Amino acid sequence: MVLEGVSAEAFTDADAAAVKAALEAELVGSKVTDVTAVADDTEAASQAISAKSMHRYLAESCVVSFVVEAPGSDGNALLTRLADVVACDDFSQRLADDPLYAAVDVERSQSLIRERSEVAVVVPMDEDIAEDSSSSKKEPFDAAGASGGAAALIALVVVAAVVVRRRQRRRKVFAPATVTSLLDDVEAAEDVVEINIDGETATVPTPPVHVVSPDVQDRVRSLSKEPTTPSAAKGFLDSARGFLFETFARRRKIERLLTFEEGTASVRWPGSEDLVWSNGLASASTGYSLECSPAQQMALELVKGAPLAQRASTLRTALDSLRVSWEVGRVQFTVRRDNCFGDAISVLGSLPPDKWRQPFFVTFRGEPGLDAGGVSREFFFNAISELMDPAKGVFRTVEGSTYYPNDDFVVTDALQGSEERVLTFAGRLLGKALLEGHHVPAGFNGVLLKHLLALPVSLTDDLRLLDAEVARSLELIAAMNDGQLSDLALTFSVARPTLNGVHDISLRGNGCEEVTESNVREFARLRATADLGGQQTSTIGALVKGFRDVVPGAALLLLESPEELREALAGVEALDVNEWRRETKLRGAFKDAPKHKVVEWFWSYVATLSHTKKAELLRWATGSARCPLGGFAKLHGRDGVLRPFTLTSVELAQCAYPRAHTCFNRIDLPLFNCQRDLADAFAVALDPRHAEAFSMD
Repeated sequence: MVLEGVSAEAFTDADAAAVKAALEAELVGSKVTDVTAVADDTEAASQAISAKSMHRYLAESCVVSFVVEAPGSDGNALLTRLADVVACDDFSQRLADDPLYAAVDVERSQSLIRERSEVAVVVPMDEDIAEDSSSSKKEPFDAAGASGGAAALIALVVVAAVVVRRRQRRRKVFAPATVTSLLDDVEAAEDVVEINIDGETATVPTPPVHVVSPDVQDRVRSLSKEPTTPSAAKGFLDSARGFLFETFARRRKIERLLTFEEGTASVRWPGSEDLVWSNGLASASTGYSLECSPAQQMALELVKGAPLAQRASTLRTALDSLRVSWEVGRVQFTVRRDNCFGDAISVLGSLPPDKWRQPFFVTFRGEPGLDAGGVSREFFFNAISELMDPAKGVFRTVEGSTYYPNDDFVVTDALQGSEERVLTFAGRLLGKALLEGHHVPAGFNGVLLKHLLALPVSLTDDLRLLDAEVARSLELIAAMNDGQLSDLALTFSVARPTLNGVHDISLRGNGCEEVTESNVREFARLRATADLGGQQTSTIGALVKGFRDVVPGAALLLLESPEELREALAGVEALDVNEWRRETKLRGAFKDAPKHKVVEWFWSYVATLSHTKKAELLRWATGSARCPLGGFAKLHGRDGVLRPFTLTSVELAQCAYPRAHTCFNRIDLPLFNCQRDLADAFAVALDPRHAEAFSMD
């Protein structure tokens, strides 16, 4: 990328760290290394700098190059992500902050990323082979030649940015010590926290932190001749893709086969080697059956192969048909804002499944606001946030800073015998949020979302979603010979963290069987299965059961990927201001004057906000920081009726600050005298010290 505002001579280690942190924050799951800067003295750079209208003098510029290691990524896809990253507002803001204070030349950076970046495939090597780099008998991409059949792909390496000072691409070596460090015992933390169940407070140790020993210094050697032109680089990419396909025999996508009989639907993926959740992990090829009414069957057949927007609309219709009118029955309860989950299970823990489809009316203790939808939205978000807190012992943080259930014995220790009740309740709470359209945090790991949808999980691809290092280690181990495996002294017993230390679990038999070349693949399969649900059977089972107590499995067949369920549960993160404005309804003095100066000031103010601040404004106004699946046009109220985002004028003498009505997705907007007054008023209104509590307004 091309940075303006800093010279190559002034580019420090702290500046390099800022670039690294900004890139890794946007390229989740990737690792950025070797960030350097060289002088930029070309005429094109001068023209690009002088053409900018940033109202500041950018006298210096430099070229920054870096290496990205992205396990399991496709070269073209990664380059596209990099090109998008340098144009991202959040990325630019990070580089504009302390300590770098620089700006990105987006156009030149994107051009150079696409045309000058280089891709290499790195493979594991044995120490002895690493020392012998003189052999010319092996093909450049001969993974089988590394350590007698070592695992082929470890990562896709992209050398990106303006490659003024080229570096020789290198092959990384993973020593046995790197593998064994992932299997070492871990120590449990001694801190304790409190979890409230049924009004009682229990002292619970914090789940342990898995500390991984630092990797040994990477050993390297040349991989292949360096492409020197864009066409050569493209050929390199094509070769890399061919290598990945041939080496890994990438799984073709196996389509879901859905068949119907009277009152039931059968779901399977013929020929698949993956696993699917059906009261535990089962063969996706065999599949499962579930109840399916004629109406549900018709809906599924009508939208087969349809885009997400159409399937999401059908899902919303199906869910709305399950909801019970408040005139038939309702559930009213009060919770403390700072203990939503604990208080809710105290009063709703014994609520039968059929009552969960009645409307909930929530009150926060000490707040007089009436729940017409907004209070419920806040409650569901807070309650699920509390459940996901790793300090509670139910969930742990995994790859990508997402959340996944702890092993069953860890959860049992944390909840002290109440695990089935708590987890079934949690699943119902999650299902209720989906039923009502209330958003919850977006942090659930994709593997758990697949289990909720009963979609297949792969022992390789999906394990990377939980722990990329373990997945990489298992690939290495599975390709080792007897001599290498003997050095590792592995058995079919694995140490797992508990609340008080570690606990050895047996993957097969008594766990004492030694891992050899003849059984190493079975070891890798069992080890992967343990993470993907084998050691969380009771926990995931209770969550899935509770979830489907509220939302029937046939309705969930309308969603085809974990990303679609994530957006249905948590909303869509991207906020399009143009769409937001287009779907906004105007009332009061604004109704007949859509170009009213205060309306224009409001949208100008919104346009200046960062994505984070836009999300805060949306949450303040609607109770959710994300727009619904389907966009702003799908904003709705408690009763399922569409309630568009609304701006209503109020006299300045009546109201000095804007007011939010989250139940109705409405902002009362005073008729300010100038745009500065509007911005200042929103700064006060959005301050958490003023914006948290609900009132009768």
